[in-house]
Amino acid sequence: MSKKLISILSAVCVCLLMLFYAAACQEKNVPQRQESGTDVILRLDKSSLNMDLYDKYQFNVQYSGEETLQWSSSDEGIVKLDGQQAEAVGIGSAVVRVAAGEKSAECIVVVADEELVPLIQINLPDDSCTLIAGDSFTLIPSILFNGVAYTDGTFSYSAEGNAVTVTQDGTIHASGQGTAMLTVSAEWRNFGPEYLSRQIMVEVLA
Repeated sequence: MSKKLISILSAVCVCLLMLFYAAACQEKNVPQRQESGTDVILRLDKSSLNMDLYDKYQFNVQYSGEETLQWSSSDEGIVKLDGQQAEAVGIGSAVVRVAAGEKSAECIVVVADEELVPLIQINLPDDSCTLIAGDSFTLIPSILFNGVAYTDGTFSYSAEGNAVTVTQDGTIHASGQGTAMLTVSAEWRNFGPEYLSRQIMVEVLA
């Protein structure tokens, strides 16, 4: 083999080695595509929830993103939201949704009445009261529902008979000897006086 041919082959080998080296360096320097292992997680602790009327529930959310969470209810007349706290305000069902960017999670909330009826609760042991003429007594009413006393009702008072008078702050004034029937009525949430009414027999002694 001539020296000229050997020189040509050597030059070709060197070129090939240089090309392989350049390709290897280029591949090494190419930034690798990041896998989507950092996908945002957004989950609610419940996908369905049964609530009694006027109960409240604080949702727990698992969220790994940075965007602000947006909460919504499909029917604010059934489930009302205050941040991630839900309050059952009506009978029926609604979907609570939390979203952040393209991620979202939902919970179906069913609100039932279970034949619960609110009652007027007053600061008397029973539906009777005895006063001395000239004395006064102030009723402190509340709404008792599902074992919880609520004070956000609107109350009104009326009296039949001449023995007492009553003011709209619930104060009974014993004006003279005798008896009177006092009626306490209330409006609360979706309930009116047809549900919320209580009578108290007042006896006034001389």
